[in-house]
Amino acid sequence: MMDNIISIFIVLLNLILSFGQKLSCTYANNEEFEYSCYMTIQNPDGLNNFTDISGEHLAGRSDYDVQNIIRTISSKSINVPSIICNKFQNTKTFAFGSIGVERVDENTFDGCKELTRLWLYDNKISYLPKNIFDPLVNLEDLAISNNKISSISIEWFTNLVNLEVLYLHNNQIEDIPKKVFRSLKQLSKLYLTSNNLKVIHSESFGMLPNLKEIYIYINQINAIDERMIDLTGVEIIDMNDNVCASGRIIDDSATRQSMRNALQRCFDNYKALFPETTTNPIATSFQTINGESNLPKGCFDSYSDEKGCSLQVENERLSK
Repeated sequence: MMDNIISIFIVLLNLILSFGQKLSCTYANNEEFEYSCYMTIQNPDGLNNFTDISGEHLAGRSDYDVQNIIRTISSKSINVPSIICNKFQNTKTFAFGSIGVERVDENTFDGCKELTRLWLYDNKISYLPKNIFDPLVNLEDLAISNNKISSISIEWFTNLVNLEVLYLHNNQIEDIPKKVFRSLKQLSKLYLTSNNLKVIHSESFGMLPNLKEIYIYINQINAIDERMIDLTGVEIIDMNDNVCASGRIIDDSATRQSMRNALQRCFDNYKALFPETTTNPIATSFQTINGESNLPKGCFDSYSDEKGCSLQVENERLSK
């Protein structure tokens, strides 16, 4: 008898909690976004037990045809229900910005393996599970800017081998772990503006053959590894409004010497903080040739002189 009463109570409680919850699509063809679901979600309690997404497809269309999921301006939800990716498994764009998301569960994107653009900007996210992006091997554009993220997990980016643009600006990030971006071989633009960064390690950006632009202005940077200046292929490092430097340090008009002059105080501070660090700017500038490492394996794991790294780097320099 008591078990029956408890079961009835749970059912009634779920009905009460789900009252007013809404998850629906208005389907439309769009020249820019192709066949899309303009999703309205009202989920202030962060429920993840939705069993359906209401809405009627256009004639001849189905869930498989949905290329983009774009939230409507009235939408509010503190999470991202997993039913969305489970239902629309062929979608390419997932745009859930500015709806108040506070958490994203680990398996949220497991069904969205075809995603190329994921936009979770302007929410209230402070934490992401370490394997949250593992299924998204086709992702090219990731925006988790304007949130409350204070630390970056090295596991986030392990499988994002096709990522080209990463937006992390306007968060509360205090440190960039060494090698955190090392899997992002296609990354060309990185935005870290308006965080709480204080130290920049060159290893954080090394081994990224396609990286062209780094934006780290409006931080609290007071120390930079000197090898940062010699990163292969980087065309812009924008450092306006930092403690030890300001301005666009690397651009079309800058020379290597002017860059070093502008950042000398940053370099000195870094050496004082990390006196054991071996400065070898030549090694960094020759870390890749035609996108492939020309040095013995392990040379840039620690920028050490082991395994003949320095000798081979010097030989490469002299052969140019």
